[in-house]
Amino acid sequence: MLIQHTYVHLVSIITGGRNQCSSGHCICAACRSNRLYQVPNTGSCSTHNQCISKYCHQGASSHCQGVCQDKSPDGSSCSVGDRDQCKSGHCECGFCRAARVYSIPNLEPCTSDNQCHSRYCAGQTSLPCSGMCQPKLPNGGNCSTDGMSYF
Repeated sequence: MLIQHTYVHLVSIITGGRNQCSSGHCICAACRSNRLYQVPNTGSCSTHNQCISKYCHQGASSHCQGVCQDKSPDGSSCSVGDRDQCKSGHCECGFCRAARVYSIPNLEPCTSDNQCHSRYCAGQTSLPCSGMCQPKLPNGGNCSTDGMSYF
């Protein structure tokens, strides 16, 4: 009997328990009606498409180590490059933004001019988010030479 119980448990682990569920869908140790968008917030997940909220925090590449949660609103902090974390789908320099272009206010980190509301990212290097959005100088202000000559 012990051998049969061990075998059933081993099969359950290998098949993900799907044979135990009437629906045939076991997602992170819970029977669900189908495989997509069934896990509520605070439930365990492995991928974004398992969650009702469509966001699995720290779980996109792990086996049931993530937690379903709501996507973050604009202005909230986000993991750099994790666009799935934001409702808008845009995580720029650690914050959820409404749009990918011209959305970062002055005095916040940036990577390129087209990210800044002012359209000027001062001090940018090849490293992501190494610059700072700044207002443009008015006519007559001191600026560095850009190598262009206009007649």
